[in-house]
Amino acid sequence: MNVTASKPPDQVRALRRRDQGREDNERVKNEAQAYANEVVPKRAARPARVVEDAKAHAPAWCEARVKRSASSPVGEYEKAPAVTSERLYLETARTC
Repeated sequence: MNVTASKPPDQVRALRRRDQGREDNERVKNEAQAYANEVVPKRAARPARVVEDAKAHAPAWCEARVKRSASSPVGEYEKAPAVTSERLYLETARTC
């Protein structure tokens, strides 16, 4: 008995290709979601970690200087903007 190779009809092959395409689409979506679940939390935590590292390595006097400059009155700048700008620049350059 001889068995010859048979080919499925074109409609069957088209359905198989369609199903394979859907499976490939789902697989790629799942891979992308898995990658995002792994990478996004790490990336989101990085800026906070950098800030914390910088705070840990900054000298205490620099933090005090920043607090003082943030709470300095705006009136001094309004009275003499050039002098105040120059003073702040020189203080910053000297200390940090």
